Amino acid sequence: MVRAASTPQVHAFTIIELLVTVAIIILLLGLLLVGLQQAARAAQVAQTKTLMSSINRALVSFKTDVGYYPPVLGRGSGNGSQQAGQLGFCRDLLVPPTSNATIQPWNSFTSLPEFLLGYGSRTADGYGVVTRPPPGTVPQANDPMGWREDPRLGIRHPGRDGVWGAVATPNAGTASGTFGARNGFNLQGTPNPDDSKRFAGKPLGPYLELKDAVFLGGITDYNTSTGEPTIVRATEAPNFDALPKCIVDYWGRPIRYYRRPYTVPDCSTVATGFNCGDFFALRPQSFGQGTDVDGVADGSNDTSTSRELQSAEFALLSYGPDKSWDPTVRADAQGYNKDNIVEAGP
Repeated sequence: MVRAASTPQVHAFTIIELLVTVAIIILLLGLLLVGLQQAARAAQVAQTKTLMSSINRALVSFKTDVGYYPPVLGRGSGNGSQQAGQLGFCRDLLVPPTSNATIQPWNSFTSLPEFLLGYGSRTADGYGVVTRPPPGTVPQANDPMGWREDPRLGIRHPGRDGVWGAVATPNAGTASGTFGARNGFNLQGTPNPDDSKRFAGKPLGPYLELKDAVFLGGITDYNTSTGEPTIVRATEAPNFDALPKCIVDYWGRPIRYYRRPYTVPDCSTVATGFNCGDFFALRPQSFGQGTDVDGVADGSNDTSTSRELQSAEFALLSYGPDKSWDPTVRADAQGYNKDNIVEAGP
């Protein structure tokens, strides 16, 4: 008897097995995506930390040459303060507050590029005029380069008041410390008798090298409710050179500069009253053993701060990947401050 050949059985996946396989693949892809996102964020944070470390070293170099750390510049409230869009906007000296209750807003976006890079013409930082202009030629206030301002970046020594004589001997008709009070060629272009001496001497800086222009922003205005600046890049504004500058982090938000208080008009003298540990948003979210101390109570009555901040001469703040912060407390319920990046120096 001849038997018929048996037909091999083919095992097919059931619907349940297919669904389980697809679910496993989706789960693995999800885990891979989360890992890639975490790695990308870690790289972004590392890039910003590297930039802030470079700023730290630049500030120390500035002090070596000048004798003090840069003063705090911002939107002055006194006579002569410039409005948005005007020359000098956001570059007035902010006198240190006398009360701990008013210190939180005392920080700057513009001090870092102003003193470490030196953006501006002869009317801004005293750099650019080494001889008088040709006879019959009147320098214009909107001249972006200034007479003989080459190379473009750099500053002259700001003097003991930190703002090119704007406090010690301000120009007539303007308030002490304002941009318009800086003693160079004044904004009307009229030279003073000793201009040739004032602009003589060694140009200082730049102290910082920005390897990518994306880390430099121009400030066009401020949000009236939050106080945050509106920032544009060089390719986004035809008048970018004339705008006050800020250094931005990886996420395009400005890096804030804090420092210990000083006396006016002598920036080389450190004053008492508060320290970097009293700025709430700079304070760590957690503390190692023995690193926390008591400071000024924040909006949540939290007094925890760090020894490092209390002894720091200055500090830098990035809002971190979430691009948000809460200046009123150390640890906020929304977690805005949790990813803040802080660099204390020196």
